[in-house]
Amino acid sequence: MDCGTLINMHERRKISGRTKAALARLQGKGFMWNTKLGFRHIIRTDGSVTEHEGLTWVFRCGDDIDLPNWHPGAQKCNVRTVYNGKYAEVVATYGVPGWTNSPCDVSTHFPLNPLATGLIHQPDARWISGRHRKVCCYGDAVLCTDIRTRWIFGAWQHSLDEEEMCFVDDNLATKRRLLRKSIDGRSAIFFDDTPNEDDLVYLVMRFA
Repeated sequence: MDCGTLINMHERRKISGRTKAALARLQGKGFMWNTKLGFRHIIRTDGSVTEHEGLTWVFRCGDDIDLPNWHPGAQKCNVRTVYNGKYAEVVATYGVPGWTNSPCDVSTHFPLNPLATGLIHQPDARWISGRHRKVCCYGDAVLCTDIRTRWIFGAWQHSLDEEEMCFVDDNLATKRRLLRKSIDGRSAIFFDDTPNEDDLVYLVMRFA
């Protein structure tokens, strides 16, 4: 198996050959993969930002949460921007030009969100989706920060129960989070950094 097809180039420059081989083996067995994730926060209309509400896939950072203004008819935008000097993404509902006071527009039912509006209109902001540009955000918005590729250990192709996942987590040393029922109702271990060699040896010996 060519681990170059499994590990992105940025990671390949940072890790040893043994680590790459172990990661590739675990990936090949369906236990581990890497993907871009970030921490999800909520931007309230009063300008406050909640502590992070867990990890989320960047491409769906606003899809797996239910906010009052997230109704089917609301117009949404997804914008790459900068928050506290670092790359972030914002998903927000906005008022459609010409729809002011319309029963169908979020501006009629929810207050202005000044922070979200400012973030989507920063000079370096890049719009990923959204039909309109010169708009204001209304209602709570989703903010995704600390976006980077992370390694995930899971058992979607295998039958590891909750107790066994907890046991595996207890035997690891790399900084990580065990999130219960995080993906498709199953638990997974999300590594903040590339797993160290001792952790990978343990995982390979046990599962691969």
